[in-house]
Amino acid sequence: PIRRNSRAPAASRHRCCMWTTPATPAALLSYLLGPWTLTKTLTYTRGGLSGTFRGDATFVPLAGSPRVLAYEEKGKVTLEPDMESFDARHALLYRFGEAEDGDGGWRVAVFFDDGVKREPAALAASMLAGERLFHSIDIDGASTPFQPPTIGMEAEVVRGEMPFNQPGMFHPCGPDVYRGRLLCTDPDLFVLDWKVEGPRKLGRIVSRFSRVLDISTDSQGRA
Repeated sequence: PIRRNSRAPAASRHRCCMWTTPATPAALLSYLLGPWTLTKTLTYTRGGLSGTFRGDATFVPLAGSPRVLAYEEKGKVTLEPDMESFDARHALLYRFGEAEDGDGGWRVAVFFDDGVKREPAALAASMLAGERLFHSIDIDGASTPFQPPTIGMEAEVVRGEMPFNQPGMFHPCGPDVYRGRLLCTDPDLFVLDWKVEGPRKLGRIVSRFSRVLDISTDSQGRA
């Protein structure tokens, strides 16, 4: 059986006590891998459409490379204030590895998945060559966007009370700029928090990911 509600089983509570925030590309890859439920809140005061997204998201290895994860989300968007709804899909590619600028840091590079042809025997580098870079995630000491879990953190993010006062993710889009943070709050929950500012858009997108837990095993890993 699969558990999708927010009440953590004993196995998850046990893992939470032993858990530390991912601090390397390999640790982040392992953390993200698998299925998640996704709730996304879009709030715009200029240029965008406000509403909610509810659906599912998956991170799976890209054929031919254990260091690249293919991300896909599918679900339904409901717009405010008319409650118009429609199906939506979004796909990305996450590459985990050393930064290419030679600064000794480690980086996760995130690309838009524009659907270039996939060949199982092809190298990941050739697969990614035709994709557009979305943003990178630096995993390097003080510049890391990962935040240790604190009481009330998730509520502060959802309410928009946490200031963007530390380095994080960055994506220019024409005259507008998206700034984001990846907040790993426990073993089975993380938040992507994006803020967009510019002459065309002003808004915030908060995505809450909850791991889809298999409760066919108990806290000792027994079936």
